[in-house]
Amino acid sequence: MFPKISNAKKMNYSIKLGLLILISMLVLTSYNLKKDCNLSNSNQVTDSIKHKYYFDRTKYKKHKSGFYLSEKNDVFQLNELQYKDSDGEVKMHFWIDSLLFYPHYPYKRQLKEFIDLNTFISDTLGNFEKDKNNVYFYKSSSDGVMRFIVKKADPKTFNTIIDRWGKDKSTIYYETDVVKKADLKTFIVLKDKDSARDKNYRYYRGKRIR
Repeated sequence: MFPKISNAKKMNYSIKLGLLILISMLVLTSYNLKKDCNLSNSNQVTDSIKHKYYFDRTKYKKHKSGFYLSEKNDVFQLNELQYKDSDGEVKMHFWIDSLLFYPHYPYKRQLKEFIDLNTFISDTLGNFEKDKNNVYFYKSSSDGVMRFIVKKADPKTFNTIIDRWGKDKSTIYYETDVVKKADLKTFIVLKDKDSARDKNYRYYRGKRIR
C-alpha cells in the first residue's frame, strides 16, 4: 500500500508542477519569437525584394513596349510562373512588379523612375534592352525578371553581341560589367557563349583569363 500524501504536500506539488510548466512555455515562446525575428530580418534582404501583386487585367492596360500601366500610370512588368500542383495539374501563377535593381541586388527602384516607354527596345539576340536614357541587362530568377542598368553603356550606339555580351562604340560588356582592355574590332564570342577572345586575350564571363 502506498503512503498517504497530505493535502498540503499535494498543493505544494501542484504549485511546483504549474511553475515548471509555465517556465517551459515562456522559454519556448522566447525561442520562437527570436527565431521569427531572425527570419523577418533575413526576409528584408531576400523574400521581400519583390512586391508581388495578383494580376487583374481590368486594372492595367498593356503598353506597346510590353509593360503594363496602372490607373495611376505606374509601370509594371508581368511575370509568369508555371508549376504542377499536388494532383499533377499544370497551373499558371501571374503577378506584376515594378522594380529595377540598381545598381546591384538587392537595391531597388521603381521602373517608372527609369524606363522611357516610348523609346524602349528589347533585343531578341540576348539579355539587353535600352531606351533613350539607359541600357538595361535582365536575367530570370525564381521571382521573375531582375533588371539592372548598365551604367557606363551608351544607349545610342549599344548593340547586343549575343546572350550576356554587348558593345557600344568603344566598349565590350558582359552583363553589367566592362570587359577591360577588350579589342572592339577583333572581339568574338565563342560557341559556349561564356567564353570570348580577341587578338590579345581570352575571356570567360567577362574576366580576362590569358
